[in-house]
Amino acid sequence: MKIAIISDLHLNKMMYKKIIDTEFTQLPFRSADFMRAFRWAVDKSIEAKVNLVVIGGDVYDDYSVNNEIRGFFSTQCERFLNNKIPMIVLTGNHDVCKRHHALQDIKDLKLKNLIVYDKPDIKEFRNYNLLIFPYSLDIERKNITIQDEFAKFVERVKALPKDVPKLFFGHFGIRGAQLNNYTDDEEMARAYLTMEKAKTKAYMNYNERDLTPEDLEKLEAKYIFMGDFHNFQFINVKNTITMYAGSLEKNNFNEADKRKGFIIFDDELSEDSTMGQTRFIENPCCRPMLEIFGNFDEIKEKFTKLDHSQYQGAVVKLSCIGTRQDFVTFIAGLNDFKKEIVSKIHAVYILHKRIPKESADTKSMSLVEKEMEEKEHLEEADVLDVVKEIISETTKDETEIKAMLELVSDIYKKAKEKNK
Repeated sequence: MKIAIISDLHLNKMMYKKIIDTEFTQLPFRSADFMRAFRWAVDKSIEAKVNLVVIGGDVYDDYSVNNEIRGFFSTQCERFLNNKIPMIVLTGNHDVCKRHHALQDIKDLKLKNLIVYDKPDIKEFRNYNLLIFPYSLDIERKNITIQDEFAKFVERVKALPKDVPKLFFGHFGIRGAQLNNYTDDEEMARAYLTMEKAKTKAYMNYNERDLTPEDLEKLEAKYIFMGDFHNFQFINVKNTITMYAGSLEKNNFNEADKRKGFIIFDDELSEDSTMGQTRFIENPCCRPMLEIFGNFDEIKEKFTKLDHSQYQGAVVKLSCIGTRQDFVTFIAGLNDFKKEIVSKIHAVYILHKRIPKESADTKSMSLVEKEMEEKEHLEEADVLDVVKEIISETTKDETEIKAMLELVSDIYKKAKEKNK
């Protein structure tokens, strides 16, 4: 028997809304990235001739879903059903609100081979008992804690026959699991001067409200397949192979180097010491995510040295580390540098931010700087606004301020002419 475990689709991811996709022409390109990733997973699952598909929660990024994305999900489900592949869909925390959940319309259809689970249940399938533990409306409404709901579920599991193997599918956090990834290199340490977690390889989940590996041991399941956390990873649970399937597409820059895809369980596979009878199917077409740290010269140099073929169509983030004066230099040359990036890697979206380098300059960024951070184009007025703030901190003489602004304006215009 083969089961495809696909989780955290986040189909209506609405990032960078200004850039519309070329295929799904009513949607932002990042929403389309997640939709294409799911379509790829459907292709691969059908190609593998799986006997069941389990969607491990977070079909949507939030419970307010437009008709085009709902229609897309329904179409992909129809492809499974037309190939005689039944589906189990768990609600995830992103799918629900206190009133309802975004999968209610599909659940109400009461299709024989597509079941939406919004509360814990047990289903017999072939020679297995499938233990299904979604993120429920009762948990979202705080009618019950996840610990209490899980404890009740364990009592039900204990009544099952011992000779029938159990497979568990859930959507929740596990203490000790990996949330996001950081690097311990010098640049990231400089970028997050006060963040102790930047010195470690991983940021772990220590939420006391979440379940522990010891809780999961009580299930006595052969395999535990999880949704919720987006990194494909294994969790140390005694006598059980436990893993998060992870998301199909990269969500942010912390996941730039992470493998994305889904899992296939196949009880005819020979046992592997790590994967057991599962294998990870990696998505080879994730959107590249590129973040470069440094002052302006360092960022430009690092970009030049990159293998540009690896970052075609990337989302790019330029993180300028330095003082306000460094940031002025950065934004003065940014427009031309963006043109260079687009010409070499066809970047779909470029954003930038300022990270203060000196501890004395780590106070909140000015409103002007915050506005500039997400702008697609920087004009002379943007540069002059920041420079005016800097000058005003050292002098209140209006004549002196005016003279210095005129000088900066002249330098800016000459730099623009030189770069044409």
